Amino acid sequence: MTDKMGDCPGCNAQGCCYITEINPVVKEYKCFGCGFYTSDLLKEGVWDIAEYEKTFPELYKDIKFTDKEGRVYYPQTIKDIEKGIVFPLGSSPKDWEWAAIKAVPMSKEEQDSFKKLHNKDIHFKNDPKTLEKFGQDGFIDALDYAGLL
Repeated sequence: MTDKMGDCPGCNAQGCCYITEINPVVKEYKCFGCGFYTSDLLKEGVWDIAEYEKTFPELYKDIKFTDKEGRVYYPQTIKDIEKGIVFPLGSSPKDWEWAAIKAVPMSKEEQDSFKKLHNKDIHFKNDPKTLEKFGQDGFIDALDYAGLL
């Protein structure tokens, strides 16, 4: 497996796409320009797209797009438990944008309660009060805001 930065075959952003060569035939593409991802396997006729999308939020299905090679692109959701989360937010293909929420430290009481319920030590939580929106072209700004760069 090899990784490199290159041009996005979906949005044509230059040098913004993280490309992972899974094997000599299959590559995965995660673009920091448009914020979408795909794979050489995510093509109509190669993969059962309807089955793949079964658990996706409607917005993700609504804003997907296809490149000239037939690869289907979906929006990325990026999360770091100690920093925050970036995700698409909206109600339709015309009314959506990139959003970010920062993670904040949990109180000792919250940590104890969480551990009691889930038997896990967690020290941060996403704080909805920190929600910021960045527009449809604001993926990189959302990543920056959430501390994910």
